[in-house]
Amino acid sequence: AGAVTWGSGASGTIGAVSAANSLIGGTANDQVGLGVGVTALTNGNYVVRSPNWDNPSPLITNAGAVTWGSGTSGVSGLVSAANSLIGGTANDTVGSAGVTALTNGNYVVSSSAWDNPSPAVTDAGAVTWGSGASGTIGVVSAANSLIGGTGSDQIGSSVTALTNGNYVVASFFWDNPSPVITDAGAVTWGSGASGTIGVVSAANSLIGGTANDQVGSGGVTALTNGNYVVRSQNWNNPSPLITNVSAYSFGSGAGGTVGALTDGTSGGNSVVGLTSSGTNTFAFDATRNRLFVGRQNSNAVSILSFTTTAISDGDLSNAANWSSGLPNGLTTGIIPSGRSMTISSVMTVGQIQVQCGGSLSGGSSSAYIVGSVKKDFCAASNESFTYPIGDPNNYSPAAASNANGTGSLTATVTDSFMPGLPATASSLSRYWSLTGSGITTNLTFNYTNADVNGTESDYKIFRRSLSNNALVTLYTPASVDAPNNTITAFNVSQFSDWSAGVQLFAPLAANVSIRGRVMTQNGAGLRNAIVYLTKADGGTITTRTTTFGYYHFDDIAAGQTVTVGIRSKVYQFTPRIISLEDDLADVNFVGQE
Repeated sequence: AGAVTWGSGASGTIGAVSAANSLIGGTANDQVGLGVGVTALTNGNYVVRSPNWDNPSPLITNAGAVTWGSGTSGVSGLVSAANSLIGGTANDTVGSAGVTALTNGNYVVSSSAWDNPSPAVTDAGAVTWGSGASGTIGVVSAANSLIGGTGSDQIGSSVTALTNGNYVVASFFWDNPSPVITDAGAVTWGSGASGTIGVVSAANSLIGGTANDQVGSGGVTALTNGNYVVRSQNWNNPSPLITNVSAYSFGSGAGGTVGALTDGTSGGNSVVGLTSSGTNTFAFDATRNRLFVGRQNSNAVSILSFTTTAISDGDLSNAANWSSGLPNGLTTGIIPSGRSMTISSVMTVGQIQVQCGGSLSGGSSSAYIVGSVKKDFCAASNESFTYPIGDPNNYSPAAASNANGTGSLTATVTDSFMPGLPATASSLSRYWSLTGSGITTNLTFNYTNADVNGTESDYKIFRRSLSNNALVTLYTPASVDAPNNTITAFNVSQFSDWSAGVQLFAPLAANVSIRGRVMTQNGAGLRNAIVYLTKADGGTITTRTTTFGYYHFDDIAAGQTVTVGIRSKVYQFTPRIISLEDDLADVNFVGQE
């Protein structure tokens, strides 16, 4: 029958083993607590495994049972459905694959031989969460367990406890039912607070895409920050087909990583081998959230840097709102469509990306981003956004207003003089770097009194080209609002470094060119159309299009805003306002009749 008896660590337990002082079996060969059948939980309680336990009524041989026991008083009496998690089919042997104690005091029961009675699936396997405070009782089912959907899936081949209290289930014999892929393998995240239930699928698991990939067969490693790494030593690269290249995959300890295992060099979730047995070791940089994978056969090391995505609205600094923990100094946090995040503290990140439909608010002197912020502009007209950025000591936001067009814009700020300014002794000791394309907008930059050097009311706005040999030029149209410590550049479509200072000599200028094509609505080039360019000083120059509609202007001074338009008796064209910094190509026009 078997028995498991609680003993006092202070005084011991004496007398004959009986149902009065022990958990016992009621049928021959129940073997309650067989082998190393007791698992100590981190909260002081314990769990007893009895995989050979028979349910006497109705008679089910080797149904198996797992029973919770109090660490202060034990549990006594017969094992039954009233005090245990049990199997419902012969040879379910519940608990035979082990019990895993979680760091939060709860536990997980693995029953890889469990059969689903309806629909009938032999050795589907099941993994069941248990409460460390009171246990979990009843029959294993899809209602309380993670289960397989195909014969011999054997869910729960291994379970790994994560450092944050959650857990990960590796099921390397899992078959994908549609399309049918035998032994694709799956790795599933589970909540340590409530468990994860239902059928293993691509919607809740990292899975293989080729027969015998056996994802997770190389083991799951819990990382110190709550995340995890999955090794899939038998994973096959499908294109070009290379068998058993091996792969290491990153897993989010907050919500798991789901979908097919894919190559990280193409934006995927894994580092994969290039040859058979192509990856064989890894190391994790918890500070920067990066995975280093050794490729011995290629004599190389690959680095996989991770992003984390906002999965619920709320505080930007709350790790629970992110799929893979808080973004940090060398990682990217993505705020997707429908998510609204608020900054409540100073955070150092690699980048925060605000995608179309996402929202980021709350910037202030005590709550801002040290790092870069990227915003996707999708409204096509009159869109505005404030970049809540600063350095470790000061909040110095940038704002894009009345943005027209669709594209993206990234902003950072540096607490230093912008290289190339005419006179640093009479300039702002701060500059902003912007990169992006697709939009035209007004840019406003905020600075502090401590940034001001020289006479602020004499300041002009300067830009530093990111591609034209780092040339610094005076920018117009622009304004300086000294009382409010802001500078504004208008109608900006080419992005660069920005600052302000006193102009000590004539504006620096370089010669650039503008090229494009004038076309009809059907895409044909319009010949002999007059193209005009009006400079910042009001002067206008013209040229005519070639036989195929092409035109160009050369030797135009950079650092000014110009207007380019078309004169035609047949077609109507909308003039374009352009901020010149570098050579421009494809400044095209399409006429409307």
